[in-house]
Amino acid sequence: MKRLLIVLGVDLFIIIIIVLKFSTRHLPSKESGNVPKKKEDNNNLFLSVPSKLEPYVDELSDDIIMSKEEIDEYNQTIATKTSAIYDIYSIAKIDREKIKKYINSYEVPSLPKYDNDKKITTKDVQAILKNRDLENVKDCEKVSRGLIVKRSNLRSFPTDIHFYNSPQTKYLDNIQETELLVNTPVIILHESRDKEWYFILSRTYYGWIRKDTVAIATLDDWDYFLNSDDFVIVTAEKIKVDDTTLDMSTRLPFISFNAQEYEVVLPKSDENGNIKKQKISISQEKVYPGYVPYTKKNLYIQALKYEGIPYEWGGYTGGVDCSGFISNVFHTFGFQFPRNTSSQNSSVGKIIDIEDKSISEKLKLIENHPASLLYQKGHVMLYLGKHNDKNYIIHANGTTLDVAITPLENSKYLSKIDKIVLISD
Repeated sequence: MKRLLIVLGVDLFIIIIIVLKFSTRHLPSKESGNVPKKKEDNNNLFLSVPSKLEPYVDELSDDIIMSKEEIDEYNQTIATKTSAIYDIYSIAKIDREKIKKYINSYEVPSLPKYDNDKKITTKDVQAILKNRDLENVKDCEKVSRGLIVKRSNLRSFPTDIHFYNSPQTKYLDNIQETELLVNTPVIILHESRDKEWYFILSRTYYGWIRKDTVAIATLDDWDYFLNSDDFVIVTAEKIKVDDTTLDMSTRLPFISFNAQEYEVVLPKSDENGNIKKQKISISQEKVYPGYVPYTKKNLYIQALKYEGIPYEWGGYTGGVDCSGFISNVFHTFGFQFPRNTSSQNSSVGKIIDIEDKSISEKLKLIENHPASLLYQKGHVMLYLGKHNDKNYIIHANGTTLDVAITPLENSKYLSKIDKIVLISD
């Protein structure tokens, strides 16, 4: 049993403590033959809260904002609005010039940069560039598919060398692009000269990943792991299973369930680097059968689980950045967002432009839209609403270096917010 303590405001008041007792709602399993009844009137994740906080919790709506079918249609609309989502299912081949264009789109950060305390040299950069092995890029007449089997760092270049601005700014590695979660599908396009890295294309990004984090997959493997009717979504912020880290929003096929656990299937790599299936059990408190119902209450519950998690650019060592935080939370409901704020803020919802508004006008408009996303250049926040005459946001930020709940008034963020984005139909 896990407790969340959320501290809000200058006067440090408690908004919510939720005892994480998982709902009894299940999806049927083809193998178990035991189909429990759904509780159609219970769309929230957790059933019990301390009685003294029930009045506040009750204010958070359990009404379905969008159905799964509506979210599927919504995702199709998002994909038409951005070039940052790739339909990797339909890609059968890619020519070498396009692959080289992807690889060359990344520029080496200007020096000086630091790998921890070591200053990076021009010779280091030349070796990294050589490792891309550009002269041996070949046409992919038949693309090679893969599935991520270990939480993977996607890099601009095939190297583990960090490119920090200083030895002190170790939360921001300039060649870290994003994290790829377990069971993410990818297309493998090229191999590094040292044979340690693949250049891949995922649904939302391209770049270099360590070869041992991905296993070769067939189209049938993709269909099983990504399209099974019976699946669970990880709703905990993070689960550690042996040597595998499962982040919030990871989707896994499930086989059976009992009163306490789901038996699910992990994608793993065999001795030849091909996909194999590994059965594991996960507590019902950590996952949800199918996508989580998209309600205001569930949205807040999922977002609040990240409170206090370290901020890290591109999720390098297990933390999250602002757009990664938002993506993971909304993915638990089935949304497929672009990864970066620059793509999200023009494609994921109904946009209210407030760039030219005064601070007081911005605040008045924001107050009308709890549970909306607030964007400024390079940053995104989830607006929680107003409490005791204060407006609050939750966001992964480089100021406190964690996911924090902060008041919006008199903050450096309010004047810079240029868009309110409503995630609804």
